[in-house]
Amino acid sequence: MKLLLKLLLVMIPVSYASVAVAQIHPCSVLGPGEIVVGEQVNGSLHTLLCDYDKNRIKNKGRNRISSKNNDASGGSSGNSNSNSNSNSNASAPLAPEKWAPRYGALAFAYDSAGSNSVLGTAGNETSQDAATSAALQSCKSQGGYSCRILFAYRNECVASVWGEKSAVYGDGETEGKAIQKAMNACHKHNGRCRVRYSSCSLPARVQ
Repeated sequence: MKLLLKLLLVMIPVSYASVAVAQIHPCSVLGPGEIVVGEQVNGSLHTLLCDYDKNRIKNKGRNRISSKNNDASGGSSGNSNSNSNSNSNASAPLAPEKWAPRYGALAFAYDSAGSNSVLGTAGNETSQDAATSAALQSCKSQGGYSCRILFAYRNECVASVWGEKSAVYGDGETEGKAIQKAMNACHKHNGRCRVRYSSCSLPARVQ
């Protein structure tokens, strides 16, 4: 038996000799990665000697390393995709704002005696019909007789200025501009003018 082992060692390349001594083993059935390298004879008993295929072990090691690298790369790619999705969500444009118009109206009348003027007002209504209806109702509730709409407006400001001879109104982007416009018109026919009413019905954000 010793002589057979020596012969086997001579047949195996020197670079694998130390490994072969540790890995040569009796075998009856080839296992994964094993190859037959000799035979052990003990009287009438013959036993195969096996070793591990060095090339297959090396390739398996390379495959494992490659698999780990791929896993690492895949994990990195997954994180990259996750970060990309996070950045995409963070930079997604906000939904556009939505604004709804608002309406207002002025109604004018004299009282039943015809001696006093009445001004009905409405503002920040969601429709023009609602604004005019509210202004007429305001006029009537103050004793106005045969109330009529003096001015209806949308998404702006209005002012009513009264003088000794006439009453006028003015509109504008701001309450101040509306008052100034009405005052200028009033002074063309009146010496003294005063602001009786001013208000704004501007767009309201609904989203």
